[in-house]
Amino acid sequence: MGRTRAGALAGALRSVSEHGTRGSSMSGIAVAGGIAKATLYNHFRTKDEVWAALVASELDSLARLAADAPLADRLAAVAGALAAHPALVRLRAEEPDTVTALASIGEGPSWVAARGYVAAALGPDATDASVDVALRWLVSHLAAPGDAHSRHAGALALAALTDLAN
Repeated sequence: MGRTRAGALAGALRSVSEHGTRGSSMSGIAVAGGIAKATLYNHFRTKDEVWAALVASELDSLARLAADAPLADRLAAVAGALAAHPALVRLRAEEPDTVTALASIGEGPSWVAARGYVAAALGPDATDASVDVALRWLVSHLAAPGDAHSRHAGALALAALTDLAN
């Protein structure tokens, strides 16, 4: 990713973490990212395009999280990251409808991308059913993250079910 685009996405993350999606503006995103507003518009025409790119970038980061760990540890790590993610913490508190939209099952390019990441994490023998179950479990952590113990216990159970489904 280019330095300018990375700055724009970092600014978007900072802005949504501090102000939510509704309180963020293209000007604020540019300032937070240390880039000119015109430069931001060279990469993204609308805030929706910025948010879509930010979700894709954050999915990439989650996919790299604990990549070489056992499945249950990967699932627990991703669920923990979702629970503590600064933008999601803000959105859960102030814009729950935005979190609901992010978690919309089976809709939009973000869901398709997330499904691909989960399939890759589960491995080449993953079935459609096991990918769907794992993704739905992770999505449940967007709105109700729970504590570390319940996330890990759920990840262990999900890993066992996924192994059985494969």
